[in-house]
Amino acid sequence: MPDDTKLLEKLAESLRETLGASFAASELLSDRLPDDDPALIESLAVLRHGQYRLKLISEQLGDLGAMRDGSGKPDAVSVDVVRLCADLADSVSALVDFTGVKVRFECDRASERVVLDPVRIERMLTELLSNAVRHSSPGSAVTLALEVADDTVAFRVSDTGEGNAELVPGLGLASVEYAAKLHGGTLSVESSPEGTTASVVIPADRSSVLKLESGREEYLSSAQSRLLTGLSPVLNYKRYMPPYL
Repeated sequence: MPDDTKLLEKLAESLRETLGASFAASELLSDRLPDDDPALIESLAVLRHGQYRLKLISEQLGDLGAMRDGSGKPDAVSVDVVRLCADLADSVSALVDFTGVKVRFECDRASERVVLDPVRIERMLTELLSNAVRHSSPGSAVTLALEVADDTVAFRVSDTGEGNAELVPGLGLASVEYAAKLHGGTLSVESSPEGTTASVVIPADRSSVLKLESGREEYLSSAQSRLLTGLSPVLNYKRYMPPYL
């Protein structure tokens, strides 16, 4: 294992440990804050925003280290991938409405069950949507499109930005690429003056759907903590105040 991979693992581990104590302390503060002190509530929201930004960085560092040493495997479960994407698009759109950017979902199917790791896929899509919203202007739209074929599932996130190199090599791109590779898929990015589209295409494993259905609960998508983490680069601190948190 390369030395820099060990360093990434240690950095990610240190961040997780520090954040665990920090989140516990902020929860204690939250329980004791007076409801009639807006300044203190706002200060706590700023603190939480920073915590979620660091949490995202720690996750990205962990993904980069795992991708370099080839470790990790998807926690596969049978999922209605249409519902997962639709719910995610709705949740993200509600959280980023203050930016003036709309997030919409497109798919020609009402339902489709596929075996995949829903947490990884949701994190990956949140990363792509966050990036697209960050590079979009008010009044524009970001589109999450799902295309299900006989043997593949394609996730495409498109924006109408100016075609700049939005997904440059870095922690965010590494996390997206890692999620794609875990599923045996690929990541591609096409950019032009009309906008940018990031596409992740993975094999569609339907042979295991019935086998995995037995005894498994339906996956609940769009968990708030994952959304607040993944969208932290584009959210402002007010999204970490009640009623959002």
